[in-house]
Amino acid sequence: MVPETNVCQPGTGTLSRLGRCLQRIPRGRFWTHEGVDQLATLYPLCFFREHELRQPLKIGIREDIIAQHPELQPSVIVSALQNYTRCVPYWSTLKAGAARIDLDGNVVGQVTLENEQAAKVKIAKAERRAKAREIEDRQNTPAQSLPRQPPSRRR
Repeated sequence: MVPETNVCQPGTGTLSRLGRCLQRIPRGRFWTHEGVDQLATLYPLCFFREHELRQPLKIGIREDIIAQHPELQPSVIVSALQNYTRCVPYWSTLKAGAARIDLDGNVVGQVTLENEQAAKVKIAKAERRAKAREIEDRQNTPAQSLPRQPPSRRR
């Protein structure tokens, strides 16, 4: 494990370990995003590796991270945040009245009814996509063929 002092090196002219990890984004459907892991290291009270612990984030948290880490490309930070927030477990936390947290884990706002409704739409769309994928996978799987009967002999 890398010590926290080596995670960010402001003013060095080089990307920190966070920047390098965020640029090496695995593209597999079930892979862990290295950027999320690094954000959880930098901000342990805000970002969580486990989906079950995730909480709604402050609106504008991207700008806060960019302000604290000017050595990182904004697109790199956006990529990690998209991976963190564009999933059913995160959308499931968006319930009207739920607390939104900042980088230090402090409550800074609430989820609105509109946020909750938008999340429900996204969850339903993801479920439809998963069902369609499941049907497609079943259709692409070759049907188990029945044992062939020997041809009958005609006399």
